[in-house]
Amino acid sequence: MRRKLAALLVVGLVAVAGCAGGSGPAADGNTTTGDPIYETSLDADTVTEAHIDALGDAGSYTIESEGTQTMAGQNQTVETSGEINGDMASDAVFSRTEGVQQTVELYAAGDGTAFRTFIAGDRTRYQNVSGQAGNATQYARTTVQSFVGLFDFSYEGTEDVDGETVHVYGAEGGAAVNTSSRAFGQLNESNIDAATATLRVRDDGVVTTAGYNLTVSFQGQTQSVNTTQRFTAIGDTDVAEPDWLSDAQSNTSA
Repeated sequence: MRRKLAALLVVGLVAVAGCAGGSGPAADGNTTTGDPIYETSLDADTVTEAHIDALGDAGSYTIESEGTQTMAGQNQTVETSGEINGDMASDAVFSRTEGVQQTVELYAAGDGTAFRTFIAGDRTRYQNVSGQAGNATQYARTTVQSFVGLFDFSYEGTEDVDGETVHVYGAEGGAAVNTSSRAFGQLNESNIDAATATLRVRDDGVVTTAGYNLTVSFQGQTQSVNTTQRFTAIGDTDVAEPDWLSDAQSNTSA
């Protein structure tokens, strides 16, 4: 049972691994009636491809992510935050993930050459991950495609986010959780104490927010996962080589 609990905790933060915290744009809290950009049930491929096409037109993006996992009764809370900067033209990507024990940064050029650095206190380690790290398009695609299939979303209308209209899709309750998905395959509805999820989509197809709160129980043990990802700085993100790249090229482990 502990193995199942640990697995779910990892799943809850899969979306934010390699990604970073930030407040992101704020909704006005008022949902109004509107014509949906997509009919429900949402098709993950349709939503994802429109998202990728719109980001391609814009040229670049930033994903700001934050996640919290809590084990009730054990005073155990783990917070993870990160940021991904992607250039859709070159496919270069830079990511930074901050955890309790270390900070991990990754830079991957569009040709697949990639290096990762691990920073823990005053110790720094480099790793050559060329051909394994993915690129800007893949990060943007996976972030959305993996999320859409986790819940049975309903259309809730439109909101104003910093002067921009977004379409809001929401899910609530155990019945809305897709327990046949790979991520939640160890769950059934009776394990789910509470669940909410939100997806916000611009008129051009860019998914601006994807997040969920999930609380589950196994044999008297309760855990909660809260994760949010936001696509920001659309068309205004610069993906530059990090200062540590030359050191990594000279000092790497396979």
